[in-house]
Amino acid sequence: MDTFVSRLPVSQPQEHPMACCCKDREKKTAESGSICEARIDFVFPEVKFPSKKVYLAAGEELLRKLVEVHHENLMKSKIHYLFPTSHEQLRSLVKRSADFVVEMCGGPPYYTLTRGEPKMRARHFSVTIDEKAREIWLACYKHALKDVHFPLSVLEEFWQWIESFSIRMINRRTTLEPPRRVPYSEIQDFFVS
Repeated sequence: MDTFVSRLPVSQPQEHPMACCCKDREKKTAESGSICEARIDFVFPEVKFPSKKVYLAAGEELLRKLVEVHHENLMKSKIHYLFPTSHEQLRSLVKRSADFVVEMCGGPPYYTLTRGEPKMRARHFSVTIDEKAREIWLACYKHALKDVHFPLSVLEEFWQWIESFSIRMINRRTTLEPPRRVPYSEIQDFFVS
């Protein structure tokens, strides 16, 4: 896992993403000054949350273990700097993340009861998450799913959620290319080998 994740490049946090059109400021009008034309860089994919079937097949203990292993993988990756260095803070983060995953997979509403409405994109906006960071985060999830022997019967459903959800978390663009999709069909053999 470490070899795979360490080969993925990650850009360092930028104050001003390349996807901005400020370089187009030469487009002047006589009366109104500079213009930065409107554009949409990409459309977020639909996110289909897992059914309760995932919670019933995996169980709360395995879902919590999945989140723990995922964070262990992240701490060994090139994006480790996005996470707390304090053991206590990291443990708290893992618990909150596990509460979120358990709830989203059909378990008890632990996250909502303690933190309110998830609003995960807004909660993460202070952390720079670009396309490469998202790819590393997702690769760490893929390895964690295999490491914990996630039930194959619900693996595709879980992956479809986490893969599309990860795109929603991108908050700093470094390219105008849409984020690379990783459909389950592309990775399914990884789990049976």
